[in-house]
Amino acid sequence: MIRNVLVIVFISVYSILFGQESMGKITYQIDFSSEDDQLKATLGFLQGSKMDVYYQDQFTRSEMSMGSMMTISTITDTIGENVIVLMDGVNGKTAIKTPMSEIEELEDTTIASPMYLEEYKEILGFSCQKVIVENAAGEKSNYWITREINAARVGQNYLSDEVDGFPLEFELYNKGLKMHLTAINYSNHLEGINTDELFNSYIPKGYRVLSKEELFQTGF
Repeated sequence: MIRNVLVIVFISVYSILFGQESMGKITYQIDFSSEDDQLKATLGFLQGSKMDVYYQDQFTRSEMSMGSMMTISTITDTIGENVIVLMDGVNGKTAIKTPMSEIEELEDTTIASPMYLEEYKEILGFSCQKVIVENAAGEKSNYWITREINAARVGQNYLSDEVDGFPLEFELYNKGLKMHLTAINYSNHLEGINTDELFNSYIPKGYRVLSKEELFQTGF
């Protein structure tokens, strides 16, 4: 279960990693679901999950609260091409630092050509178009993208390069686990936030550093 969640978290961050040209903050509400009985039994621990995404220049930081299970902070630098993941849960504080290329190798996230539909809806005041994409396992996901948020497409491979827009609502799948993200708040500035500290690429004291392989072996 934890491995499925972590993989889908990495994919979700990569899905919105654009190497932004501006700055801002987006808060997503997260709903987990599954048709698998074993996974269903653990979904109650994920109720109330959300993710705050901060971005400025080449930096992106996500702060994901996964119900009562754990919190995950992910800091990316598209120029330095590194990803730092900080996890705080029942098993203590652990961290990994890895190149983006290794995150890409976690799962085959190849998708077919996206299908643009003439369906539109408004999310947080932005006009969004519906796009259907299909992953390597044949699972189809709905994306609602806007072209009104200024974001350059850099260092991102989960969405096809043909998908043109910023996702304000989308779905992700991994081995029977579905994660549905919906933007519930947006700000185009980071006033009052110490961005040097926010995007700091150092692992804080008190975290046990793991390799990617050790992380999944421990089942954290």
